[in-house]
Amino acid sequence: DAADTSTEIFVSGEIHLPAAEAFSGEAADTVSPAFHVPAPAEVTEPHGRTTRERIDDDQRVETALACGDLPSMDTLLEDICDPVLRNRLLNPLVTGYYRLRSDTKHRADFYRVADLQIEETPSILEGIQEIGRPRPHFIAAFKAMAIALDEDGRPDAAIAVCELALSLGLRDGTKTGFKGRITRLKRKIQVPIGAASSEKLIH
Repeated sequence: DAADTSTEIFVSGEIHLPAAEAFSGEAADTVSPAFHVPAPAEVTEPHGRTTRERIDDDQRVETALACGDLPSMDTLLEDICDPVLRNRLLNPLVTGYYRLRSDTKHRADFYRVADLQIEETPSILEGIQEIGRPRPHFIAAFKAMAIALDEDGRPDAAIAVCELALSLGLRDGTKTGFKGRITRLKRKIQVPIGAASSEKLIH
């Protein structure tokens, strides 16, 4: 697609979680000092995090996203285990590094985080289903990775990424979707570059 190389190719895949309410000690002010208010139970969630730890993770992710600093989000990613929260960090990391991919270091960073998001997509989708949220049809890394691999002269690898996206029921935000992208990539493999250029001149 003509818009593939622009900086505005991504459909927002952001998962908006309700703001977490911090525990307050105000209730203790209304009772006798001798009365001890029991602390909230530390309930362990499915992914091994307690309720309080999950609230802390939510707040840390919200702060990082509000800041918009890629290195800060990248560093925080190392500490976050919840797949849904990791996806919230990975989407802006993938799109941010993708837009900076002309720089060699940032291109390497892009491939690293995009590969992570693709690898984690099954657990991301499962985690979103567990909290009762609508299943996303767009995961940023698939379209971006397909474009970058094609730019690097690896249309076969780009096709594999598109086929994986299709198997997961994902879309790329374009009219023809991943199926159309696969068709165009296969055409590049089958038709020599010189022949393709000549064909354009004829038509």
